[in-house]
Amino acid sequence: MKETTVVWAKLFLILIILAKPLGLKAVNECKRLGNNSCRSHGECCSGFCFIEPGWALGVCKRLGTPKKSDDSNNGKNIEKNNGVHERIDDVFERGVCSYYKGPSITANGDVFDENEMTAAHRTLPFNTMVKVEGMGTSVVVKINDRKTAADGKVMLLSRAAAESLNIDENTGPVQCQLKFVLDGSGCTPDYGDTCVLHHECCSQNCFREMFSDKGFCLPK
Repeated sequence: MKETTVVWAKLFLILIILAKPLGLKAVNECKRLGNNSCRSHGECCSGFCFIEPGWALGVCKRLGTPKKSDDSNNGKNIEKNNGVHERIDDVFERGVCSYYKGPSITANGDVFDENEMTAAHRTLPFNTMVKVEGMGTSVVVKINDRKTAADGKVMLLSRAAAESLNIDENTGPVQCQLKFVLDGSGCTPDYGDTCVLHHECCSQNCFREMFSDKGFCLPK
């Protein structure tokens, strides 16, 4: 009887050892969406591990995740002249805005044109459309450049955008507030590219591991 038990125990151990080579994996062995410790596509249940250049670990994401166009009651729907509906969210940032001359090439690779309605922001994704309110008026700009936090300003505006707010070199910085204008793009979708702040995500939820400089967008 004792010998039979030993034989069965050995057979059981052999089956466990051979399980992985034979492809017999546990159902929950793959990593779920949002897991930020994958190294290859095969580790993710979705079959897609997104790794930022220079990072050792990646994030499990859906393949072909569509960008979200949110028409919820959190914002007001307005209709542009071409009939396309947009949503203007509530104010997400207040501070000081000013005019800047800009570099010859912006951070996203565009040739800087002071006659275009563009702006520089510290963290917002490129091509995000933002409504800037100040000096009793407003203007919609596209983010195509970066700025540092050291200057104490929330946004730097091209000459055309600044003049629309009655700002020039002589005016100096003015108080302003920023609102999103979303048309299905301009915010990072769930499980999308890395984020730093909540307002960069369509879900308004940027998940960051402790001590990590960057995170990823998750649904609320």
